[in-house]
Order: sequence, then C-alpha cells, then structure tokens
Amino acid sequence: MFSCGVDIFAATRLCALASGSPILLHDVKNLRRSLQQGESLASHMQRRPDIYPGSFGQFVLAGEEAARMEPMFRSIREFYDGEVSHRLKALTSMIEPMMMTVIALIVGFIVVSLLLPLHSFISQIGT
Repeated sequence: MFSCGVDIFAATRLCALASGSPILLHDVKNLRRSLQQGESLASHMQRRPDIYPGSFGQFVLAGEEAARMEPMFRSIREFYDGEVSHRLKALTSMIEPMMMTVIALIVGFIVVSLLLPLHSFISQIGT
C-alpha cells in the first residue's frame, strides 16, 4: 500500500479490516492516537506484545531507522509467509499418522462386522 501512496493511517486501518481481527481493529484507534502524538510505529507495537510479535516490532524499528518502510514490510511479509508455511507443514505431518490410525480403525471395524456374521453363519451350518 505504501508503494501506491496510501498513508500510514489508512494502511493500518485497511490491514486491520482485512485481518478480520477485532483486537487489531480496536488497536488501530490507539495506534492512530500514538502516531498523532509523535510516537513511532515500532514503539507502539513494542508496547503491545500481546498483539504484535516481538520480531514484528523489531522489523518495523529497523525500517523506521533506515527510512525504508516499504521494503521492510515486504521482508516482514516474506518472513511470516515462510513461518506460516513451516507451521502448516509441521501440523500436516502430525495429523497424517492420526488420520491413518482412524482409517485403520474404520477398516478394521468394517472387516470385523463382515466376518463376525459370516463366522456365525458357517458355525451354524457345521452343526
């Protein structure tokens, strides 16, 4: 958004709306007040570790100090995209064995439910 000329107030509000998080939507108002009072974006984010991860605040601080916010936000996006991808792979690798176990139990139940009446029928014929 910065490359398109959107100001920081509109950009943060639009990002909060896009996230759908009521916590971020509420904090955008506080963020706007902090910025209007002359506080930096990074210091506001670092004061709220319950909302913004520490690494996010560090990235923003580095971008502010270098006066290059746009490339820094691009780096943040790439970093968190990789983080999400890594966690998703870890989650799917944990879910796969559980799914195999559930499928094995279902197949085992079906086999037993088919063989038990068959065994009972064969034993009645033999007597």
